[in-house]
Amino acid sequence: MYRPKYHHITKICALAALAMTGCAQGDEPDPVNPPSDPEDKVMFGAYVWSRASVADIDYLKRKGFGVFAYQTGSDDFNSDTADGYKPDFMYNQEVTWKVSSSGEIWSYEPAKDWPASKLSFFAYAPYTSTFGPTGITGLSDRNASGSPRLTFTPDSDVDKQIDLLFADAEQNVNLVKAGHVQFRMRHALSRIGFKRAADETIYNNTTVTINSIVFKSAALGTTADLNLYTGAWENIRTSQMEYAFTTADFNPWSNVITNADGTSTANMTPDDKYLMIIPSNEPVPVEITVNYDVETIDTNLTAGSIKINNEITTSFDFNFKTGEAYSFTLRLGLKSVKIGADITDWENSDSGWTPEEGK
Repeated sequence: MYRPKYHHITKICALAALAMTGCAQGDEPDPVNPPSDPEDKVMFGAYVWSRASVADIDYLKRKGFGVFAYQTGSDDFNSDTADGYKPDFMYNQEVTWKVSSSGEIWSYEPAKDWPASKLSFFAYAPYTSTFGPTGITGLSDRNASGSPRLTFTPDSDVDKQIDLLFADAEQNVNLVKAGHVQFRMRHALSRIGFKRAADETIYNNTTVTINSIVFKSAALGTTADLNLYTGAWENIRTSQMEYAFTTADFNPWSNVITNADGTSTANMTPDDKYLMIIPSNEPVPVEITVNYDVETIDTNLTAGSIKINNEITTSFDFNFKTGEAYSFTLRLGLKSVKIGADITDWENSDSGWTPEEGK
């Protein structure tokens, strides 16, 4: 638990490993119209190991995924072997969801049969074969030995960010004529959204309106390499990053608090406005600035009301982990802001708020 100087952060829950939650979305190869000789062909299936997320199975079907596959003979895959293994069976193989009159299936070309060797498979999504300055900016070379890696840079524009996925490699290494290879896709990034609530009862003639939220840190990764074997982020490069959210980035009216709202929470972040960051996996300094207006109706005034603008910045340390979703709840008072964090395994769930008075 990490507490800032002027407010508190309450870590509600860190749920158990995703494999224990049973919240997958996926698709099997068409059982009615399978490819010929399915026992000899390498076939793929995939599912996203979370529900109601930015990247779901429909996202995966639209974007496809990339596959690396290694032949290791009778040995097990070992990224630390002296000479290492190379992706000599598949290298960034595009796999797409094909829909036709004969059925639906994950498909790739050229199709390949199982060799007389153990195979180890690694995958990521969304598939790409071209690299720009942000998103997936590069892949390890086809002649590079050891674990496949991709290089990733989050876009500074939230609207252009992607939800990066990688396959849990544990169940797809050292396979021998396994037939259907099922990729369990996990979220590689940390997801951040915002909620709002009132920390105290708002007067019935007063309205609080959040104008902007600025999220800033100099210790989060702006570029890093994702190891598709271990799922670990490596070679993390950090620099000052800043994301500003204004009224155009909030769910309609979610930034407005009146007396009728009481102290209930409301989700401010639309599904396409979540902030995706490279996980820190250790506590790092974060700064959040909230700009908001407090307007009170007063008919005795010429203007009929009085509006006071407040801007409050809070700093604290926080640990962003791979595949976790964070909802920072802003509890506004007339002169203060408290921030709490709900942590989930990337599901649409609300753990609520547990304040610790006096902390």
